[in-house]
Amino acid sequence: MMINLVEPQKEEQVEYDWEQFSKTPGLKDFGPNSGVKALDGGTINYIYRITSDKNPDRTVIVKHGDSHVKEFPVFALPKLRTRVEFWVMKKMAELVPGSVPIAYLYHPTHNYIVMEDLGGYAILRDKLNNADLDLSILKQLAVFIGKLHRATHKATINPAEHQEMVTFCEPSNMQGLGTRHVFIDPVERMGDGKYVKEVKDFLQDPILGRNWEKLKSMCLTKHDCLVHGDFHTSSVMVKDSTVKIFDLEFAHMGPAGNDFGHMLANIFKVYLDHKLYPLSEGSTYYVRLGKAICELVDAYFKEAREYLNDEDYATTVSETAGFVGARMIRRVWGLQELGEEPTQPATREELLRIAYRLISEFEKIQTLQQLKEYLINGKE
Repeated sequence: MMINLVEPQKEEQVEYDWEQFSKTPGLKDFGPNSGVKALDGGTINYIYRITSDKNPDRTVIVKHGDSHVKEFPVFALPKLRTRVEFWVMKKMAELVPGSVPIAYLYHPTHNYIVMEDLGGYAILRDKLNNADLDLSILKQLAVFIGKLHRATHKATINPAEHQEMVTFCEPSNMQGLGTRHVFIDPVERMGDGKYVKEVKDFLQDPILGRNWEKLKSMCLTKHDCLVHGDFHTSSVMVKDSTVKIFDLEFAHMGPAGNDFGHMLANIFKVYLDHKLYPLSEGSTYYVRLGKAICELVDAYFKEAREYLNDEDYATTVSETAGFVGARMIRRVWGLQELGEEPTQPATREELLRIAYRLISEFEKIQTLQQLKEYLINGKE
């Protein structure tokens, strides 16, 4: 069943435990008379900003998870996803201090997280789209997510600890929802009916169809390490040289290549936009962005090389290539990202061309040089 976007419920209410606020470090300035304002944004959960009744300069963000997807109320979701998100935020803060907003409080009864307000930050997606970003800070994305993967990977921790994390994350069902979003919805949606023949031919192709199913199975069943699960340019905020990763509601134990591949695919889409539709005549921003993508790949796999054996390293490179291709397909055939303009025609064509190549040959792509050639050099 294809899920269509509907208007979110506007009157969702959260019951706040102000006594718990008063006992929590960082939240003691917030009492019953604090102001609460609903914020736009967020597909899965409801977001609010609370302004302190004791100090109006102090604000925090509340993220509340209901028993359904906010934008798709007919689609049920386990509330336990909120507990997992809070735990992952704490894990990230421990592994890479400052990489995520401060997570102050998780309230299991009312199912909300209270976290640091990043109101002075900009969304990475917007900065990239506007060519208004010091591209050197992109490397931090690879370092941050690489450290999370390393510290929770089955290659670095004992099997009992690994299984404990798998068991803890499974009730959230976010691995299943993520798989639907990338591999099922796009072939049902068919680019809102504009790619019916292309989707049919793709699925019937003996190589493309088979590899699509392989990647879908990996996305649903592999548990390499703890992954962000929705690691793209709208899940990152920046301010000067500071980078913050947020929106970890899709976190689960999954394939490392899917997590890193998601970010690569998103940044690569921006690369194509700037290359094919430059903001100004003669702009070379796409050239610098292409170099930054290569540096991002190098930084992530430098970390991976230190803990993966040769076979697992090559497999992760290969799976990253395949998942980049799958994410490119999703950008054309699947549900449009909230807050984004429709993808331009030439960008769509190039995304599909490269995605087909990546998906059909992902198992042959086992080195960083090959991965970068398929992307930046548009290997035929």
